[in-house]
Amino acid sequence: MWLEMRHLIQKSLLLAALAVVLPIALLAMLRIAAFPHLCDRIETVLVADSKGRSVTSTFEACTTLGTVTSEWVDVVSPSGRHRTIFAFTPWGGQSSSHGMAVKEPFEPTATWVNEHELHIAIGTVARIGAKRDELDGVRITYDIGMDLSR
Repeated sequence: MWLEMRHLIQKSLLLAALAVVLPIALLAMLRIAAFPHLCDRIETVLVADSKGRSVTSTFEACTTLGTVTSEWVDVVSPSGRHRTIFAFTPWGGQSSSHGMAVKEPFEPTATWVNEHELHIAIGTVARIGAKRDELDGVRITYDIGMDLSR
């Protein structure tokens, strides 16, 4: 009798768990199927030069079951062609890493030193994805205060 009661309790708990987990999983799958790439994107012009070139920063946050953020810096030609020179994962909000305080600014800045040199600066990034040192005869220098992936 005890064994039958134990099996009945186990089956009841299993059914209750399925009744909770299954609808949540189905809703998540429907959301992913209906909106496979829900992203918000903000593009900001950091600096422009007298030749009509500009440097933009684009922040993107994509949400499905979690949120993934990325950011990149492009040089934009006068014709509107975007070319990425720096891609990174933004700082995630922690106040320190390995006992060291994170550094500001958390958004990139860009400065045309002259028509052949561009300087990019940022205080803290979570990870660097790409970093170009030259583009079409323009030397690109960086000041990255802290890379949390190191």
